[in-house]
Amino acid sequence: MWKGSTYSCAGKPYWNTTPRCRAAGSRIEQWGGPAPGVGSDAEYMSGVDLDAAANDMRVHGVPASRVQKVSDVVRHPRVLHRYLVIDVGGKPVPGIPVESGRTPGAVRTPPRELGADTRTLRRTGYSDGDIDKLTALGAVVGNHAGTAQD
Repeated sequence: MWKGSTYSCAGKPYWNTTPRCRAAGSRIEQWGGPAPGVGSDAEYMSGVDLDAAANDMRVHGVPASRVQKVSDVVRHPRVLHRYLVIDVGGKPVPGIPVESGRTPGAVRTPPRELGADTRTLRRTGYSDGDIDKLTALGAVVGNHAGTAQD
């Protein structure tokens, strides 16, 4: 329903009448990927003004809104006003998204460093060798030497 409008917004209205562009499956079947000259979505979108594109899509009847980067979202005034991202110990951390009048929550300490608790896996029966293997596979982060009492 919106494909023709989407192609028009992308500046490629002829894609709507090109059989090989009608479905991603047919493009992949014919070329093994995106159509020649089309490039990846990331390549195409890197040069697009996202606000203008979302507005253009809406004008053409395509329900759309700007997709934002996480780095933009966490600095958005509404997010900051609602304390959804707060500064704790000089680090931005997620705030408490739900407010409760009787038992208000608070973030008091920054999160521990990634991998700081890796060796505590020993409490669950993993040996140092098991943990080393998991670390090498990337299943856990860090190889901090700690004790089971950490």
